[in-house]
Formats: sequence, C-alpha cells, structure tokens
Amino acid sequence: GLTELELNKKQLEYTEFVLLSDMLNSNTELTTLDMRDKLIEDEGIKTLCEGMKVNTTLTSLNLKNNKMGYEGA
Repeated sequence: GLTELELNKKQLEYTEFVLLSDMLNSNTELTTLDMRDKLIEDEGIKTLCEGMKVNTTLTSLNLKNNKMGYEGA
C-alpha cells in the first residue's frame, strides 16, 4: 500500500484538504506526508489536523514553508 505521499509544491483547494483529512482519519499504512511549500494557511492546517486526531500510523509530517499562523500552529 501507499506509505509515502508527497504533495509539496502542489496547490490544493479547501475541499481537497477535507478529503485528505478523511483519508488520514482512516489511514492504516501512510507513514510519511510531505506538504512543504504549499502556502497552507490556518484553515487548511486545522482541517488536516482533524484527520490526524485518531491516526496512529503517520510518523513524519513536513509542513515547512507554509503560511500558517498562530491558530494553525
């Protein structure tokens, strides 16, 4: 199965963050998610985090060079 997903430098719409969040919620194989250089703002980060609340397999998340502020951190 898919263990690494690189979405760096690819622009995502908010609805795609919702789908990604849903995937992370039920994920049993993905261990690495690279989302650097995406200009993600607070709302996208918060949506992504919702899916990671119950995720136990993701061990590496790269959010370097995004636009998250205090709320997203």
